[in-house]
Amino acid sequence: MRKNRAAAGTAKLGPLPAWRLDDLYKARDAAELARDLDWAAGEAKAFRADCAGTLSSAAGGLDGAALAAAIARYERLDETLSRIMSFASLTYSGNVSDPEIGRFYQSMQEKVNEISSELIFFTLAIAKLDEAKLDAAKRAVPALARYAPWLRDVRAFREHVLADDMERLLHDKAVAGRSAWVRLYDETLAKLRFEVRGKELTEAEALHLLGDRDRKMREAAAHALANVFGENIRLF
Repeated sequence: MRKNRAAAGTAKLGPLPAWRLDDLYKARDAAELARDLDWAAGEAKAFRADCAGTLSSAAGGLDGAALAAAIARYERLDETLSRIMSFASLTYSGNVSDPEIGRFYQSMQEKVNEISSELIFFTLAIAKLDEAKLDAAKRAVPALARYAPWLRDVRAFREHVLADDMERLLHDKAVAGRSAWVRLYDETLAKLRFEVRGKELTEAEALHLLGDRDRKMREAAAHALANVFGENIRLF
């Protein structure tokens, strides 16, 4: 009965607006997406092979031009991975209840996490660079100076950086840790329904009624929210 009422309410709305993500990728199975994943996987390994263990000497002189070139290379990788995850997360946010989309989102998280694990060494190495030598390099090399705000942000928490192997472990476990709980929370909220005065509402619709002019409507919405959240208290 509840499902029928919900379906009827949705039908009255007609086609709902949706994000156009064509500027990112045309579809979940787009050839461009597969191409970018393959390129990023290969480039990340090559980047690590070329740059791991070289920053100290590059910054020791300091070869600011070499460091700037490495950052530019890292930037392209980061932008590609961010584009992939932006597409995946926006697609998922548009319909968190669709199991196919959920599997796609999970797959992209795992693949991007695996690729980006090859890049952790770079920001950790930058965090450990000598401040005076880095400042001198930025003054001498305009190409490096343009990355000054990013370098500042990367180095902001350098005193709290863990050993490289520990930082990589935390990164590798991110998908099965915090991200998994966030996804469970989002999917659970998307499925919950709140009955207010005989109408079945989503969480957003029920929360909206908390600002209704009618005091009794606000009270009914509050009770519905409290009851449903109470039934799911073990998660929340």
